[in-house]
Amino acid sequence: MDLHEQEIDNAVYQLIANPGQFDVLVSPNMFGDVLADCASILLASRGLSYSGNFNDAGNGVFQTGHGAARDIAGMGIVNPIGQILTLGMMLRESFDWPEADAALRSAIRATLRDGKRTIEIATPGCEILGTAEFGAQVAYNLETQLSETHP
Repeated sequence: MDLHEQEIDNAVYQLIANPGQFDVLVSPNMFGDVLADCASILLASRGLSYSGNFNDAGNGVFQTGHGAARDIAGMGIVNPIGQILTLGMMLRESFDWPEADAALRSAIRATLRDGKRTIEIATPGCEILGTAEFGAQVAYNLETQLSETHP
């Protein structure tokens, strides 16, 4: 693995110009917020982004990239994928439980494969679900997957 140090202005430019060159971005929180907001544009939804903030001891605080979104709070239109991936990252990084993270990711993939989407990532022919409905579908797919692997 190679380490490349960059100034924040160049890092933002590089993230937009060639995002595939990055596997992991590490930065102080102030710059991490800028980079996370920039990267969420590449994902087409702030509801898909998430991150972890780690101290020198490796302890983490995990968060989605969308913030409080007070303007749409309670409307049932927020994409919960970033929050679910945040949970997976916490289980993997803080609890050394990569299998739980993998199961959550698989349940999200199954939901998307079934044509279920929240409105901001909707594609023609898909079923648009609200926040709670999408989360319930992911939970259903997770339960189904776990019952198949652990009857």
